[in-house]
Amino acid sequence: MPIKWPFSVSSASSVVIKNCDALEAERAILVDAGFHVTDVFDLNASTRVLLERADVIFLSGGNTFTLLSEVRRSGFDVLLVQLHNAGKIIIGESAGAVVLGPTIDPIRYIDEPERAPELRDFRGLGLFDFFPAVHFGRSELRDEYASIVLSAFTMNIPVIALRDADSLLMSEGRIMLRADEWPLTETLAAKRFS
Repeated sequence: MPIKWPFSVSSASSVVIKNCDALEAERAILVDAGFHVTDVFDLNASTRVLLERADVIFLSGGNTFTLLSEVRRSGFDVLLVQLHNAGKIIIGESAGAVVLGPTIDPIRYIDEPERAPELRDFRGLGLFDFFPAVHFGRSELRDEYASIVLSAFTMNIPVIALRDADSLLMSEGRIMLRADEWPLTETLAAKRFS
């Protein structure tokens, strides 16, 4: 099913951001791309309506364990799966991408699970069936990424390694990987393919 809304800088749609640490830089990228951005930090009746009306939902980066804990605490996990199943465009950056997959467990080698001590279940939202190994290729994390890949393979979960400038687009069961820089505007414009 092709995307029904047009994307252009002049008639940009709204984007909703959920959570995190590096929010200002991510927010600036979205605003520069022409989006009206609304920050959502807690799920309630009014923000639920806002999320349902948004054209795009963007989960930002930060600590993956904290993000998943907050997503679950707020009930956003259930709503996000419903919105995804209804065809909503979901974008995850860094930790936001990891929580969308089947598990966040392998990311423990480069993230800090102790920042969310209440989180005992590391299952992700399951919007796709592979582990997105974000920030892959950083030389200072070579040993940690070997552990991440081994951990995912031990769980029989395929891995897609994503460097910082890589983008991954899923639409109608197809996956497109673009290496190097793929600006958000191109990513969303490409989402319209059928």
